[in-house]
Order: sequence, then structure tokens, then C-alpha cells
Amino acid sequence: KEADPKDPEGPREDLARIPTQPLLGCLLLSRYVVSSILPRAGDDAGGHNWLAHDKIVPFTQNASPGFDGQLELRFNPNLYVSGGCDPIVVWINRWGCDVDDATSAWPVGVSFITDHLKWGVAKAGDITFKSAGVGVDMPTRPQIQIHDNAMAPFTGADGDKVYGRDVIGWKSLPDNAAQALADVKYEKTEVQFVDANFQRQLNAAYQESFYGGLSDQQGCVEEEASPADEAQPPPTAQATNPVRL
Repeated sequence: KEADPKDPEGPREDLARIPTQPLLGCLLLSRYVVSSILPRAGDDAGGHNWLAHDKIVPFTQNASPGFDGQLELRFNPNLYVSGGCDPIVVWINRWGCDVDDATSAWPVGVSFITDHLKWGVAKAGDITFKSAGVGVDMPTRPQIQIHDNAMAPFTGADGDKVYGRDVIGWKSLPDNAAQALADVKYEKTEVQFVDANFQRQLNAAYQESFYGGLSDQQGCVEEEASPADEAQPPPTAQATNPVRL
């Protein structure tokens, strides 16, 4: 399913759920995310017990089954972490007529947290992308830097400090982990990808300008050019699908 860029309400609930309940825009649960969360005085565990960061057992990669999981892996961001943890949204568009071909989806932009619950955006042309390492080896993974309570496009040199996180689909989470994320209340922020918050946060992150001039299934007639025929590289050229990675 694809987003309607002309919808003033932003992406709909059915569109928001495309890849993984937790990719709030690339929102992935990983060892790096969970280990960096420390409770503040005003944080409420919601009846659960806090665990020290060194007691957290990382989830193994478990992307969603089928097409959703292909999208999750294709747009899983590479991160440079200098501190903190935050969500991002990768907005994508599909080219061509094959709705089951994950390689026909390309990013048009990325939304990311700039200060707790405030969203910033960058067009695909302003972000460096790296290869996903699955399927067709094309640059579809945005390079993102996490610093304290904010995120930004990463423009530094590649190295061992830039890495891809393990992907776990929201529905693949153990029930107790999903419940704890739904129950916890943070003093300065919230868990953006739980059911109670996901659609509202996705709407806040949405930018209609990402899809200016694009149509659903762009190039789905033989007369139109595909992304591979465009002069610009695919990641900087186009995309029309909000994907929760």
C-alpha cells in the first residue's frame, strides 16, 4: 500500500503499518537502542522493573515475514551513535507495476527526531545511502547519526562506527517486551512506535513535499521511465511509500 501525498491528514493507518510495527520510520529495536535508555527521575516504568543497561539481552534479528520484512531489511539505516536513541521514518515510493517487488521501492526522504518529540526532515538527495546487502545490491540504507536526544544525516567517513542494526518486527517482539514498551511513560519523550502513539507520530513526521510530482506506482506504463533510466541515482530520485523500518 502506498501513501497519498495529497491527503491533508497525512498517511493513513493502513499505510503506516507497511513494514514493521516498530520501524517508526525506520524505527528498529536493537541492542544499541535498548542498552542506551536510562531512566530519569520522572520516568514511570508502568509497573515493570527497570534493568541496568548491562543486563539487557539483545534481540536477535527477526524481520517481519514476507514483503514487509524485505522492506525492513532494504531500508534498515546505518547508524553512527555518539549517544542516545531515537526513531527515524524512511519515506518511500514504488516504481513500476509489480506490487510485490521490494526492489521497485526507493526512498524519497527521511524524517528524524531533532529534539525529543520534534521532527526534522531531509530529502533523499541530502542523505548518503549505503547498500542493504540483501537482494539487489543498491544504496537504500540511509546513513544517520544519533547524538544524545537528536538525530541528523551522517556525513562523516565510513568506518566501524557506522553500522546496521538488527531488525525485529513489532509483531515479532515477545509479548512481555511489547507490553513493557506500551506501558512505560518517559519524562521527556514517548515510545513512538507503540499502537497508542504510532499514527500520531507518523502524521507529525510526514512531509507532503517528499512526494511532489510523484504518482502511485510511478512508471507503471511502458511509456514512462523507470528509476533505473533516470539520470539521477535512485535514492536521490524518487519514492512514495512511508515505511516503518
